[in-house]
Amino acid sequence: MLGGTINALGVVQSLGRRNVPTYVVRGGACEIAPHSRYARELRLPSGQPGTALVDGLLSAAETAGTRPVLFLTSDAYLRVVSRYRDQLSDAFLFHLPTDEAVETVVDKALFASFAEQHGLPVPRTAIVRRLEEARALAEPLRFPVVVKPNISGVWGHGAKIFRVADLASLAGRCAALAGSCESLVVQESLESPDSEHFSFYSYRTPDRGEIASVTLQKLRVLPIHAGAGVFARVVDDAELVRAGREALDALDYLGASSVCFKTDGASGRRLIYEINGRLPAGHAAFRLAGIDLPYLVYSDLLGVRRVPQPSGATGGKWVTLAGDFRAFADYRRAGELTLRDWIASYRGVKVCAELALDDPAGIAALPHMAAESVRSTLRGVVHRAGASASLNGGGGI
Repeated sequence: MLGGTINALGVVQSLGRRNVPTYVVRGGACEIAPHSRYARELRLPSGQPGTALVDGLLSAAETAGTRPVLFLTSDAYLRVVSRYRDQLSDAFLFHLPTDEAVETVVDKALFASFAEQHGLPVPRTAIVRRLEEARALAEPLRFPVVVKPNISGVWGHGAKIFRVADLASLAGRCAALAGSCESLVVQESLESPDSEHFSFYSYRTPDRGEIASVTLQKLRVLPIHAGAGVFARVVDDAELVRAGREALDALDYLGASSVCFKTDGASGRRLIYEINGRLPAGHAAFRLAGIDLPYLVYSDLLGVRRVPQPSGATGGKWVTLAGDFRAFADYRRAGELTLRDWIASYRGVKVCAELALDDPAGIAALPHMAAESVRSTLRGVVHRAGASASLNGGGGI
């Protein structure tokens, strides 16, 4: 397991219950999966990003004397494994599409160009690489717009996007973000409630095509209005399935992925705003449809051709408690969710990411994760305030 966040915990538990030894490479200090009773932590030497990780993995595989299955939980790990696939594929088992496809889903600027070329349903988008481009957009977008980095996570501190109200403010925001990333993606804001976020999750193999999928409606996200799903339910939506499959077909994508949609309030269309090309954070929601995705992936890579038997059930809910606690506080502060309605929303929850009777790691880690959520929120406030105070900055993006 590369990374030990909440999506890694679900993999560790799924495989551990079947006596599959699972080793977790920690990606940060505050991660939950290494604390699982089913996990063993694999400590790799520090060094240059990429090469040190690859050298450590190759050494670990040699010591194991077998080809372990490799699970990826973040874009950063996805890029490293893709770039060093020739070395790693001799030592590990994994499915990845071409390096070009990986870079296309990781880099939002590349994805915007790809979507335009292939006619995918996406919000209208402009790429800003130099400050002058923000000041003189040849064809102004419909405002408000959102501004985000071409590579997710480079801003840190919980900041994923900034919302901008008009063209004059856009130039100032781009100036404030000068030097923060390779390019800025400026996209028309999809003005609709957070409950209009959807994701089509899929697992595809080279020889069998898609062997498992599920569609989720994200009822709450974190950060609110612009984040990852922390409270969701399984839905049956043929339109989203068709659009998700068409996007993945265009990319010829392999492995685990999620196609993320949001409804455009102005037109009523569901538009794709990003594709995540690694194990989705909410993959445990497959259990609501009767599919154990981690074990399915593991078996498939070992050559055991299991055929999942989805239950077809819809409506069951999945939640990550630590994330939803923090999201509730932000929604309540914004006047969008009362305590009574938040409690009532838990009717029908069938999967809590941190809770497992046979593995207390999630329960024990909740207080620490809640405290880290508060610290992350405060860092995000300071970060956004600093960016706003820098509106007179200049130079290239």
